[in-house]
Amino acid sequence: MAKTWMAGVALLALIAIGCGSNDGAKQAAGPLKIRMGWGVPEEEVKYVLMKHPEVAPDTGKAYTIKWHQFAGTPLGVQGLAAGTLDCATVGGLSVANGLDKGADVVLLSEMIEERKPNFTTPWMVRKDSGIDSLSDLKGKTVATNAVGGSTDYVQDDYIERKTGLKANVDYKKVEIPFGQMVETVLSGRADMGLFPQPFYGQINATGKVKTMFRLNDSIEPFVQILNGCRRGFVDDHKEAMSKFQSDWVRVTRWVADPANRAKVVAASAAATKIPAHVLDHFLLTDQDYYRPPDGRINTAALQHEWDFFHASGAFKRDLKVSDHVTTLG
Repeated sequence: MAKTWMAGVALLALIAIGCGSNDGAKQAAGPLKIRMGWGVPEEEVKYVLMKHPEVAPDTGKAYTIKWHQFAGTPLGVQGLAAGTLDCATVGGLSVANGLDKGADVVLLSEMIEERKPNFTTPWMVRKDSGIDSLSDLKGKTVATNAVGGSTDYVQDDYIERKTGLKANVDYKKVEIPFGQMVETVLSGRADMGLFPQPFYGQINATGKVKTMFRLNDSIEPFVQILNGCRRGFVDDHKEAMSKFQSDWVRVTRWVADPANRAKVVAASAAATKIPAHVLDHFLLTDQDYYRPPDGRINTAALQHEWDFFHASGAFKRDLKVSDHVTTLG
């Protein structure tokens, strides 16, 4: 994992040199340019900033945003480490891995969290699979979306604690992207998989599956994704970043207002390419993930995660969340 991380950072650093970088330099006259990483799904604040910048009054005045899409939070963290991004969506584990390897990232806000009574990611099997308990996974095939990712660690740990079964010893583990997870489990090529929204709604509607456990059976609550920025960038542009963060809070409140739900669904559909009628079934309902008021970071929950992943061997340093959270706005 370390070699892959360093190779990714080196490549992004070369891109930064080719494109030119203003790392450490004060912003010239005019709005601050923020190179922002984003992904799919569940980043509604960013989707609204793209589609409805009028909700954020300091957009175009104090700052502008250049959007860069990434297929996963580890690439966003690598972009921050390499200086090709100024801010990016980061995961609870991916940012800890980056910090462990020397990236200097500060966390500004939290986007979603897995906790009761809201939706939390389930691991599911076919009803006709013959699997009635986790012990029945012996000799079976279990799908994970990303080996070494946060849900991968949770999955292996939970199954072993409950049954004693070890991944790739007592059951086979295969890596399957979320976009292919529904078909993989329904076809029988994997016996169990995990299904965040909107994939849960898709497979559950078939009536052919049942839930074996959920993420919050292992860790409750669980911080999933946050917005992080390079510390040096924030320190060099505190006034503009403070206004950006104030706008972020405004957009967070706008997203949470039921009167704006149709516009949020439309903005999400435009950004994610997931049809609006699919999103409308769950987005911003009790079948969606929890979104903290004003995007406040649940530091206690995130620290619990980092302690869990550190103990599991995901990274070496004993990281403290309080060292990497900044308050702006």
